[in-house]
Amino acid sequence: AEARAAEAAFAGGGSPGPLTGIPVAYKDLYATRGVRTTAGSALLADWVPDRDATCVTRLQDAGCVMLGKLITHEFAFGIQFPGHRFPFARNPWNLGHMPGGSSSGSGAALAAGLAAGSLGSDTGGSIRGPAAFCGVVGLKPTYGRSSRAGVVTLSWTLDHTGPMARTVEDCAYLLQA
Repeated sequence: AEARAAEAAFAGGGSPGPLTGIPVAYKDLYATRGVRTTAGSALLADWVPDRDATCVTRLQDAGCVMLGKLITHEFAFGIQFPGHRFPFARNPWNLGHMPGGSSSGSGAALAAGLAAGSLGSDTGGSIRGPAAFCGVVGLKPTYGRSSRAGVVTLSWTLDHTGPMARTVEDCAYLLQA
């Protein structure tokens, strides 16, 4: 439906948003209205939020099309152990290697070309690590620059939300929104 709306915005000759039609995916810590948000935990396996995280709303208002949710380590902490309820992400450059964590799904999806942008979160390297391991760009913005409202919290004083993309320029466009 979002893709059809983006297509109509271009066909209608109006003034589409700056990111109209750009496919993005969200780390599974970001609340998405009507779409399951698990934070990588069996405790939240059936949680379907009734509203979007502020960052999700802003990207949708700019015209982005949501592709889906991306795996994360449980509550964005540590690594996933064998036998965990949710599968772990694999590094698309070498499936035997990890893509970093905890925004592992965000880094892997971008490196595999599955999305043009994604949102991650960073408490102690969780945007920067997957970006480095997967060869993409991740930005940990200045504290408070990007809203944490509607994002499952690991640490109130250390968490940052931020964009990830395949280029610095694309990351900047996402951050502007």
